[in-house]
Amino acid sequence: MNHRFRYVFAAAGTAAALALTGCGGGGDGPEAGEQTSEVRVALIANANNLPLLVADANGYFVDEGLEVTLEPVQNLGALAGAMGKQYDLGSSTIADVILQQQQGLDLVIATGVAEESADNPTVGVLVPGDSPIESVEDLEGKTIAAATLGGNLHPSVVNWLIGGGVSADSVTITEIPFPNMADQLANGRVDAVESLEPFRGQLLASGARELVNPLTRISDPVAFVSLMATGEFVENNPDALAKFTSALERAAEFIAEDEVAARAVLSDSTQLPEEVVKSVTLPTYTTSIDPDEVALWAKVLEENGQLQGSASDVDPAKIYPAGKQG
Repeated sequence: MNHRFRYVFAAAGTAAALALTGCGGGGDGPEAGEQTSEVRVALIANANNLPLLVADANGYFVDEGLEVTLEPVQNLGALAGAMGKQYDLGSSTIADVILQQQQGLDLVIATGVAEESADNPTVGVLVPGDSPIESVEDLEGKTIAAATLGGNLHPSVVNWLIGGGVSADSVTITEIPFPNMADQLANGRVDAVESLEPFRGQLLASGARELVNPLTRISDPVAFVSLMATGEFVENNPDALAKFTSALERAAEFIAEDEVAARAVLSDSTQLPEEVVKSVTLPTYTTSIDPDEVALWAKVLEENGQLQGSASDVDPAKIYPAGKQG
């Protein structure tokens, strides 16, 4: 069944006080079958990708014998077509890769980066503190702000609405950058927002209420930020990927052991104000992903009316090749 929510697209501002402007890399990747120690990574430079920033700043990639180039970007929506050309790895989600494979793209999940859990939440659907909205049913006929329609946050919100029996025809989804959501919510232009850190924390501190963590409805914990690559790159470069993953795991350990120093890296990499960097909730970082999540996200997309065919048609091993070994 298709669930058609009404979408309003807004072009105001950029989608990221958390993002840095990046330049596209040039040149083609390694020839088929050729091993590489050079890895070009496209990412949003924010707290969700802190292990990459720390691994780069602390020389962990170099220690592994890798030449890693991190290229911050603002728009992940156009990234899929650049994989295997400008970039070897890129920020993505399981949901995105499922949909991209259905479009015929040779993309897979290469590794996890961060996960969301009820014990350490970083996302949520929020309303003003004095809003009469108390539950998913109360969003019937309302307007919700979403920063992007891709990824896994918005699809999980749509799934929450559908699961709550909210009529898709009655809900308006308006695309608004995260930094602009607080003003839109305060001015009554939207009734609820899909938020993440540091904006979620700022909204809560100003008196907003959280209705749900839509991601942990899917699974708890649940993979939040992952890195995608072409299937060809993953197949041809197992050693480079193993070394890259090792560097991320070392970075995650560093963040856990010295959060102050890790936040300093975040500040240097993002140019965010010091008070924001100090207050942001850091996600839980892990490179591992439960392979069963592929089937869960396929089911979510099917229920949302986004999937071609049935969720049972999605082969988890083709979406996350490493999962068949997990």
